[in-house]
Amino acid sequence: SCCPWYNKLFASAGLDKYLRIWDFKTAMLLKEIKFNTPLYTLNWNTYRYEILLTLGQPEYFLSIINFSNFKKVSDLICHSSPILYTTFNYDKTIFLTAGGDDKVVFWNIFGK
Repeated sequence: SCCPWYNKLFASAGLDKYLRIWDFKTAMLLKEIKFNTPLYTLNWNTYRYEILLTLGQPEYFLSIINFSNFKKVSDLICHSSPILYTTFNYDKTIFLTAGGDDKVVFWNIFGK
């Protein structure tokens, strides 16, 4: 996912449990952080320097990471099975998660 603040940065996250920050222009890996659980989705908060990750097993939750120092801001438990889909509303103030548990959750965590 492309960084909204630095057009040369790209972030990737995956089932290998790693969040990686890359430089688009040089294809260099700049930062790598290992989590204890698989990463399902990655989104950027455009109002604050934060990354939102969805993680899973044994609990399925949202993790908010500060992009400046890569420290965890918060974990929000929300689903009982993997989070399959994430998106924002039109002005990116409400975040939506949909899980395999047939639950849709609307999060007002990215207010202006």
